[in-house]
Amino acid sequence: MKKISFLIALGILVLPTISSAMTLGDVLTQHSLYKKEAYSAPSVLGASTDGRGMTTMQKKTAITAEAGKTLVKGLRYSEGSSAIVSKPIKRGMDKSDEVKKLQLFLIAKGYLEADPTGKYGAQTIAAVKKFQKEKGIKGDGTLVGPATRAAIEQEVATMTSDIQQ
Repeated sequence: MKKISFLIALGILVLPTISSAMTLGDVLTQHSLYKKEAYSAPSVLGASTDGRGMTTMQKKTAITAEAGKTLVKGLRYSEGSSAIVSKPIKRGMDKSDEVKKLQLFLIAKGYLEADPTGKYGAQTIAAVKKFQKEKGIKGDGTLVGPATRAAIEQEVATMTSDIQQ
């Protein structure tokens, strides 16, 4: 299974360099593959007992750090720069590609464990708030303004320093 996922991932990341630019859709497909892989792998650290002494396995939903880095590289490649979030984002935005890119970044960095829906709702706000707090940005997560976008851009540039544009 891992071999198939790797080959699909390789195809998604390499083929765009041969033909045309990678798209947000390509990155979303890659996220789905990583999420499926994380969900199907048992997590020994997530094992617990059910009260009857029987061991139960919890499913992992977070992707690995390496998968996150690959997603961020895909986003940067699809955007052509480290500014993957280029517009202000605020509470209530719905069906937005800009929000999907933000959500993919937050998923890749481990701040968000949800699907990139394009809706800027409670889970995304909480993830942005946590990111802002860790970066020393004053904010309540309801707005992704210039300071937060700059911090995201810096993080993306650091994670993808091996990419030449």
